[in-house]
Amino acid sequence: MLVWGLGWKLKNASDNRRPPSSKTLAPTWSWASVDGQCVYQGGLNFKEYCNVLHIELPNSDGFPRERRALGCITLQVALKSASSSRGGFDVSVAGRSFGKDFTLDCAFCEGEEAGESLHCFSLCSYDDCQIELVVRCVDSSLQLYERIGIIWTRNRPVGGMEAIINLV
Repeated sequence: MLVWGLGWKLKNASDNRRPPSSKTLAPTWSWASVDGQCVYQGGLNFKEYCNVLHIELPNSDGFPRERRALGCITLQVALKSASSSRGGFDVSVAGRSFGKDFTLDCAFCEGEEAGESLHCFSLCSYDDCQIELVVRCVDSSLQLYERIGIIWTRNRPVGGMEAIINLV
C-alpha cells in the first residue's frame, strides 16, 4: 500500500509549487509537500516495481535540522537516467520524451538548470497505466534523492541499474 501512496500527482500542473526546503514540513515524496490538489491512479492488476526496505519517521524533537529528519523511505529500485527540458516541464528517459504524461511537482528554482541530469524509476502499474517517479540526487554520498515529478504513461517500463536510494 505504501508504494501506491507514492504515486500521487498534482491535479493541475500549474500548482507546481513546493515551499523552499527550509520552510517545508513534509518530505518531497508526500503530497503534503506541495500546495494544490493531488490525485491518484487506480485500477485492477496492481503491480509494484520497487521494494520498500526501510522507513525512517520524522524526529519528534521540534523542527528538523536536516532533510532526512522530515522522513525518509529507503527503496530498492531499477534507476534510470533522465533529463529535463522546457523549464522542467518535459522529461526524457532512454531517448523517449514523456511531455504530457509528465507532471512536475515543484518549480525549478532560479539558478537551477532546466536540463539538469535526473533519474527515474518504475514505481508500479495498474491495468495499462505505468507510474514512474522522477527524482534528483541531493546528496550522492548518502544516496539522498528528492521527488520532483511523476510520469503516468501507457508505455511499458524500461529497465535500469539496480540501486538502493533514500527518498527524502
